[in-house]
Amino acid sequence: MNYSELVEKGIAEERSPNLKEVRSLQDRGMEELTIAKNILNSDRGWAYAISFYAMLRTAKVLILAEGLMPKERDETKNIIIIAEAILGKDFKSLLNKLDRMRRRTENFVKDYNKPITKYESQQALTDAEGFINRMNDIIRERHSQLLLNISASSQ
Repeated sequence: MNYSELVEKGIAEERSPNLKEVRSLQDRGMEELTIAKNILNSDRGWAYAISFYAMLRTAKVLILAEGLMPKERDETKNIIIIAEAILGKDFKSLLNKLDRMRRRTENFVKDYNKPITKYESQQALTDAEGFINRMNDIIRERHSQLLLNISASSQ
């Protein structure tokens, strides 16, 4: 799907990148990754959910830097669809994993009778670190003029 199709289908809208917003989201994603690490042993479910949201925010940073904004209706799902359109089929399996995490996080938040295992939470954190590093590399490569603040420590 190309950008015009995303806009036509009501998944995204075009808008100029806002440097302050992009940097703020990027910083928040990194903070969430740290929070997930810090609570991993005390609350597996929220560590999983926070890892997912850190990944989601980083995907949104890419989208905003590209000059798009996901529509609020089904925003979480739309972020994944738009990211796939930007990144292409080479990232399909990675974004499918993000979508599975989206559904698992929604189930966790809505229904506490489905606990998240220690393995799931540890894997989510590992996946989040890898995803964020990979997305930051892509953002740095494609939008270095916008995101000079992506620190080398996120590599």
